[in-house]
Formats: sequence, C-alpha cells, structure tokens
Amino acid sequence: MALTQPTARADHGAGRCPQGGAHCPATHPGAILTHSAGTPDARYTHLREHHPVFHDPEFDLWVLSRHQDIDTVLRDATGTYSTALSYTPIRPLGTTADAALAAGGAVPVLSSTDPPEHTRFRQAMTATFPTTDRAVRAPDTDRAMAEETAAVAATFAADPGRTGDLLTGYAQPAVMAAFGRLAGVPRAGHRAVVAQAAALTDLVWGRPDPDRQLQAAHALAGLWTYCADLVARRQHLPCGGDLLDAWTAHTGADGERMSPAEVASTLMEQLIVVGELLPRAVVTTVAGLRAAGPWPPPQDGVVSEAVETTFRYHSPLVGWLRSTTREVELAGTTVPAGARLLLLLASAHRDPDRAPNAPSLSFGAGIHYCPGAAYTRRLVHHAVTALATACPALTLTDPADTDPTRWNSNTGVGGPTHLTVSW
Repeated sequence: MALTQPTARADHGAGRCPQGGAHCPATHPGAILTHSAGTPDARYTHLREHHPVFHDPEFDLWVLSRHQDIDTVLRDATGTYSTALSYTPIRPLGTTADAALAAGGAVPVLSSTDPPEHTRFRQAMTATFPTTDRAVRAPDTDRAMAEETAAVAATFAADPGRTGDLLTGYAQPAVMAAFGRLAGVPRAGHRAVVAQAAALTDLVWGRPDPDRQLQAAHALAGLWTYCADLVARRQHLPCGGDLLDAWTAHTGADGERMSPAEVASTLMEQLIVVGELLPRAVVTTVAGLRAAGPWPPPQDGVVSEAVETTFRYHSPLVGWLRSTTREVELAGTTVPAGARLLLLLASAHRDPDRAPNAPSLSFGAGIHYCPGAAYTRRLVHHAVTALATACPALTLTDPADTDPTRWNSNTGVGGPTHLTVSW
C-alpha cells in the first residue's frame, strides 16, 4: 500500500476563538481529531458559522464543515479534487510501520483512484455487484441476507447467559456472514477479517503511537495476504456465482480484466467497510429503535426509517479525505494545490442550510457515489429485523454504552464500539 506523505506547513499555534473559546477546533491544533466526540451539534454549528474552511497545522488538513462545500468536493468531475490520498494516514507513519504496510502489496482501486482508472473499476463493480434496490431485492440476494442474519441472530439468542455485546456478539458476525456468502469469503476466516479490518480506522484517521502503528500495519498487511491468497486459489478453483468469480471473469469495455492484485485489493476494501463500518451502523440503529419506541419494531417501515436516520444523522463514517490538484476557493478561503481536505460528513448532515431532501453524504456523491449503498442499507435492515425476531425482549443493559461522551472516535469513524444487551 503506497503512501504519499503530506507537505509540512508552519504551525499556527493554539489560541482562543472569540466565539468558540479555547477548545475551538479551528484555533486549537489537533482538536479536530475528535470532532464527532460527545454531542457535537454545537461544535459543528460553530464551525459552519465561523470557520467553514480552516487549516489544522497538527495534521496539515484543510477542514470543511458546510454541506454545500462538501457536496461540491464530492460531486466534482473535473479532477480538481482527487481521491488518490484517501487512505494515506493523516499522521505520517514511522519508518518501521511504513515498511510493514508497504509489504502488503495492495494497489489503489475504487475509492482511491481518479478517472480514467476509477471509471474502469466502477464499471466492473456496477456490472457485478447488486448496486440497485431492484438488484438487492432480487430473490437470491435478498434471501441470502435474510438467511445469514437470521442464523447468526438465532445463535446469539441461544446463548444461555442471555446477555452480551451486540457489536462483537451479533453485528460483526451477522454482516460478515451475509457479505461473505455474496463475495465467496470462507466462513472460517470471518473473525480474523473483522479484527484486521479495524486496523485501518486508527492507522489512517487517528493518531496511534509507534507501537500501535506497527501493530495496525501488520494487521492490514495480513488482511492483504489473506485476500491475495484467496484470489489466487479461486483462479484455479472457481466456485461460481459469487463476487470473487465475477470480478475475476469480468471483461471491461476495453477488453481488459482486473489483475489478481486489483481483485484482491477490491475485496480488501469491501471487507474493511463490512467489518468496521456496517456493524456500527447495526448497533446504532438498534440503539435508536430501543430509545424511540417499542421493541420489536411494530412495522417493517419503522426499521427502514431507522436505518435511514442512522446513515443521515449518526453514520459511523463521520469524515472523509480528498486532496486538491490546483488552487481553489471554498467558502471564501483560498486553499492551495496539493492540500489535503478533511470533509466533516457528520457536520454536513446537520447543516440546516442543506436542501430538505438532500441525500445523505455517507455514501459519497457524483462519480464516487458508493455502488454498495443499496446493499448496505438492505443488509443493515435485515440484521436489525433478524435480531428483533430472535430477541423480542432485547433491552440495553448499560446506559453508559449509549452515552456519546464514552465513544471512541477519530477524524473518520465514530459511534458506539460496544453495546451491552440482555434478552
């Protein structure tokens, strides 16, 4: 996994913002690391009103908080805003960790390429992945999600202690079982995949110490090796009907196929999303339903609405990265060429100036809109309904688990990291 280090800038120093006080992220370098922590509404309002675009010298990031500006960046099709550094850590890695990560061998694919390369990957994904509501609800695809989540929910409910962590005990294995069936990932590897997928979050969007950097780099290199080995085996022994075979066999309009490294990297990218982000979305949706009304939810539409609420206001993806290829002006601020942008998605979702029916930016926008958005929504929906069926008496055991001030967060990912329940 090749990394490009950002250009260093002069430290502006800490100061007191007249409107936001001593801990305003715009005048307190490094404070943006935990922008979604606690109850961030007032923090985001302050940034949108007084510092819609500012530079954080601690991480050398230009931070955007308004929906209009973030939407502009995400929808850009001119090449002004690049995705090439999307997975470059916001904090430069140490030499040892950098070498360990580079040894993994992953190559840029869908989320970290620009046209024309991005177009090739997107066409392959659109041709092979269930990217529309109609495709997601096709009998075979929908039934597979229902069966896998129901099986994991039944196992979770059968625990004699009738208490456990909803994230690790149910949400993680449920979404991995469903996606693993779609992609062709052997069940025996699911637990290790989830553990390795979590490494990206802190390594790219956090501020890990050198020991944690090295640990995370080894985990990601291990995930790459797993994906590469799986792709190599499947080339000689295809199973038929799953994503791995479809990606390997797909021939683009130019007559080219994805290389084994590109297929493995595509699988790795998907596994990181499924292993790290989707379980948090399941847990957040369940917590929201338990807080808002009766359990089990009385109607299927209630679950659908709760899933939409999660991705619109409480998405586990709270930030994303882009970089500028030329000097630009955003919200009256000149941003230089080669700047890295941190897009505060969680702030954009709360912006009162966005259009009433504006779609959630959790799945991106424009040419980089996530092709797996429909599948993601449907999978979270199935995971919640399966749990409601298996555990109709589910209750939240520890109120502290739903206290946002207790959640870990960084510049890219937030939300609950565990939720103790009983049933």
